[in-house]
Amino acid sequence: VILMFTSGTTSTSKGVILKNYNINHAIMIYQRILELGEDDRTIIPVPIYHITGLVALLGLFVYIGGTVYLHKRYDAYRILSAIQEHEITFLHGSPTVFGLLLELKNKFSKNESIRVLACGSSYMPVETMMKLHQWMPQMTFHRIYGMTETSSPATIFPSDAATSIYAKAQGKPIPGMEVKIVDDSGKEVPCKEIGNVQLKGTNICESYYHIEKSPIDKEGWLDTGDMGYLNEDSYLYIVDRKKDMINRGGEKIWCNDVENEITSLKGVKESALVGIPSEKYGEVAAAVVVLEKESKLTEEDIKQKLHDRIAKYMIPEKILFLEKIPKTPGLKTDKRAIRALFFPE
Repeated sequence: VILMFTSGTTSTSKGVILKNYNINHAIMIYQRILELGEDDRTIIPVPIYHITGLVALLGLFVYIGGTVYLHKRYDAYRILSAIQEHEITFLHGSPTVFGLLLELKNKFSKNESIRVLACGSSYMPVETMMKLHQWMPQMTFHRIYGMTETSSPATIFPSDAATSIYAKAQGKPIPGMEVKIVDDSGKEVPCKEIGNVQLKGTNICESYYHIEKSPIDKEGWLDTGDMGYLNEDSYLYIVDRKKDMINRGGEKIWCNDVENEITSLKGVKESALVGIPSEKYGEVAAAVVVLEKESKLTEEDIKQKLHDRIAKYMIPEKILFLEKIPKTPGLKTDKRAIRALFFPE
């Protein structure tokens, strides 16, 4: 039913062949877990040529008979105006989408119609999620983890993530989905041990377009390219893309952990971590940071504050201050572009 190309942020873009049963299963799972119906209203502020826009928003709302407001491009002010004018009840977007909405919270203090927010695409810092919940305390916030190959959802946070003791988790496997964590040899690892995240389920694609090697192994498992772990209650935690993990002289640095700590500092609006070459360690951490308007934080201030929060080897050796974090067309953090900032031509 759909031939959709991946964004290609970590490798060559691939055409994912999705069938009717993949899409229908994904849509029905969204409706069931998020408890959406014909009285719900949403805005589509993300590209419909990506899986979130096509399946998790347009397809979902066609299925439930809800109301959709189509916006040609993302405009935070227009979205917040539409929320109040049309009493929007549901929004699904990336951390970038919600971060831009937060910038205007003082102009739009009341958003009482919103009852469900869903966030996928990339990792949402806990600090940002908590700010959203303070702004819209009546809503439930659902983290979502998935990809084009899973027709959108693989795990969904079943309740309000912002008030959960597992706030950093990406959720639980959806019905019809299995998750396992394996080491580099393919052996399953114990609970809470970090390894390669693999998925098996009804809404996973069977093949890629014009690529002979199947994304699925003989037993039906898809290697996501992500690193993570499962806790004792089957919540999945994603710590990093395998290709983005920083190896500092044998010490592993997971970007999400450090980004969470930087973003939680007072005066920091957004951050991103990458690995850059080092003669001594092979690779070290470097960060780009966007400060709040009134913030006077310096590079040394941030490093000093991180000393009390994370291990010394995890602290970024270089920090660049930017007006905004580089993003891909799909509003994901563009780590290739960020690395290039540390080595200008």
